[in-house]
Amino acid sequence: MVTKGAKKRAAIAFAAALVVSSIGYVPEADAESVAAVTGDYSQEVNEICDTLEYVVSDPASGSAGGEWAALVLGRTGRMTEGWKERYLVSVKNSLDAKSETLKAENKLHAGKSTDNSRTIIGLYSAGADVTCFNGWNLCAPLAGDHAGGDKTEQSADYEYTKMQGINGPVFALIALDYAGYYSENEIKVTDLTEENVTTLRDDYIDYILAKELQTGGWAFSGSDADPDVTMMAVQALSKYTYLSEVNDAVERALTAMSAQQNADGGFVSWGTVNSESIAQVICGLTMLGIDPTKDERFIKNGKTVVDALKSFGAVYKDTPYRGYGHTGTDYNQMATEQAGYAMVALWCQRKGEKLYQSGYHDISDLTPTVTPTAVPTTEPAAQPTVEPTEATTATQPTVEPTEAPATAAPTLKPTETPSSAPAAKPSPKTDTTAKLTKFSNKVTVKKGGTVTINTVVNGKKVKCKIFSYNKKYLSVKVKNGKLIVKAGKKAKAGKTYKVVIKYKKGKKMVKKTIKIKVR
Repeated sequence: MVTKGAKKRAAIAFAAALVVSSIGYVPEADAESVAAVTGDYSQEVNEICDTLEYVVSDPASGSAGGEWAALVLGRTGRMTEGWKERYLVSVKNSLDAKSETLKAENKLHAGKSTDNSRTIIGLYSAGADVTCFNGWNLCAPLAGDHAGGDKTEQSADYEYTKMQGINGPVFALIALDYAGYYSENEIKVTDLTEENVTTLRDDYIDYILAKELQTGGWAFSGSDADPDVTMMAVQALSKYTYLSEVNDAVERALTAMSAQQNADGGFVSWGTVNSESIAQVICGLTMLGIDPTKDERFIKNGKTVVDALKSFGAVYKDTPYRGYGHTGTDYNQMATEQAGYAMVALWCQRKGEKLYQSGYHDISDLTPTVTPTAVPTTEPAAQPTVEPTEATTATQPTVEPTEAPATAAPTLKPTETPSSAPAAKPSPKTDTTAKLTKFSNKVTVKKGGTVTINTVVNGKKVKCKIFSYNKKYLSVKVKNGKLIVKAGKKAKAGKTYKVVIKYKKGKKMVKKTIKIKVR
């Protein structure tokens, strides 16, 4: 019987057929072990790499036995040329089999943007060019570079990424940032209250923040934070903690996760203690620069989250190769790969790096053009070991906001965007009234003018509270149950600013973004 938790974890890991080869792996000459330094997790990393090289000797594009194994082997430098070639050929064959419509849109699946995200992670880890692999730019539909280059919440690419709920924006951010992909003339996100029309990153961040639970953290459903979803969201947001809204949300998420941690250091997801949830917590903490073995919030009864993960150690069949179990100590491929990249995250942290770190290798065009070499079947050869290097310890007990861009973003040229809401009257002193509905969240106001917004959702008027807006350019208040927005003298014509409100939906508070177009 497939448990509810198993189904959920399969969805989180972008479920695909389990791929394990019946051909025994023989280490190749260039499969060097990572440097052994006491306390730097090199032993655990080498152990998991040995296992993946043996079990996944014939990698295939997909969740288990594909991209996540590539992340482990590529990020550690343990990926052999033979393994890389076989993996890249598998991805190429998968791309070749796609329909002409998908090829034209650079989409691996019509409704699953996470297929693109996962493949970007795998290919980038293998050193391939994700913007031109076999003629595909896998980043384009995630970055808003496919559907007319529109990079607003009205973008067809944005709608595509949202189709899988929070998973879509979360992994779009992770993949784009890991691969270091930026659109032409893209300006970094510096203010979430103002629409950045050069990127979808601000829209993805807004979407994730809007899904935050009232008690902190995130979940697919329900009112309790789920460790998998929460810490994957934290990984996606980790680069943007220089934004106060992001930093505060991340802190609330960590508080929620600390409260959920078990006495043995582990975590429960959908009623089951499992290694995958623990692995995501480790990845989230290390992406923030937090050492999971030293932060008191994540130590219970002397047990750390790393101790909890190690308790799931498992043996692969009747071999000397070791991996991890899902809920116990029976070997599980998906659990092994997720626990594996969590160990790699710890190993990276000891070196002062991060798991999803862009630019850790040089990228070249690795689209395969030759037939992959056969998997060797001779006796295993000894693996050379590189010289040990001094380990560095990066300990940050609390989330430190990441540094904001050094230079101010240049002013965008005014662009006309359609608005379904009525425009403000010419006189800047005269109020106009607009209705905010589920389908219309954009209004227009003249510079220096005021617009009064009736907040109506699903045909019902709601009482709202102001969550955030750009005080430099707007003045916002709630009066008699209506939202009153004034565009100040410093507001720029042609620019769109964001006002985020909160209102009660059922028993919980939800957020909604209203776009104010100044003319």
